[in-house]
Amino acid sequence: LGEVTGAAVVGDYAYVTDYIIGFAVINISDVTKPAVESILRIGSGCSDEIFAVGGYVYTNTCNNELVIIDVSDPADPNILSTYAAGDYVNDIKVVGSYAYLSTDSGLMIMDITDPASPSLIGSSTEGAYYQADISGNYLYSGEFSAGMYVFDISNPASPTLVGTYNTAGSAYDVAVEGNYAYVADNLNGVVILDITNPASPSLVTTFGSGTIGARFITVSDNKVHVTPAWTDYYVIDVSTPASPSAIKYFTDGGYCGTTYDLFILGDRSFMSNSTCGLQIINHNQ
Repeated sequence: LGEVTGAAVVGDYAYVTDYIIGFAVINISDVTKPAVESILRIGSGCSDEIFAVGGYVYTNTCNNELVIIDVSDPADPNILSTYAAGDYVNDIKVVGSYAYLSTDSGLMIMDITDPASPSLIGSSTEGAYYQADISGNYLYSGEFSAGMYVFDISNPASPTLVGTYNTAGSAYDVAVEGNYAYVADNLNGVVILDITNPASPSLVTTFGSGTIGARFITVSDNKVHVTPAWTDYYVIDVSTPASPSAIKYFTDGGYCGTTYDLFILGDRSFMSNSTCGLQIINHNQ
């Protein structure tokens, strides 16, 4: 591969975006020997966001596009549709019949009932510029210097900004589990917010300010997984959100340069590490 920038995993396959080749399918049935199953050039060969569900992959291109790929045959992926988003797509989440795009100009909600013909159904220019997560009827978005924004998406045709929390750092990404949002706040570490009332998030605590760079974040089973834009990687126990503790730390010494993405499935972590490719880590060891 060229420069791996994103990954999503379903079953025995990792679907990977790449700045050089575009898109690839990797067979991970044996995680000790991942093998390229197929390669598909999309756009100008440049892509860095990805979401996979239900036999389809949703990704972006450097040409400001949303591309939907049929991966029902991993050995022969096919582009079903390409949608001109108008601005760069910084994140993609899919829930049910809708794809939620965080773009340079704000939130776009696409009806993907027919993946071969996606259509814009709703939008907001009030935020959702960076990475986001969805829980129930709400989308939680990192807004860089503005902190975290909360959008009510119960009506996809009319998303509404209902809450904000201005963090002390630069909010790049958000992960939600239960009544808590975990914000990757760059050099301010991980900001933990109580979102019992999504319209009024409140601070629980901040972990790792000045010591943990937090750029990409995900949460699963009361464990937060976070990485800066290089190859350090932390696992944080948040079973008691008010008293988080770091329980794992991985690094390759920084030799791989930029980390673009982090995906968690079970006891495996999939790190998209630029020219070092896709790194697979057992985070329970």
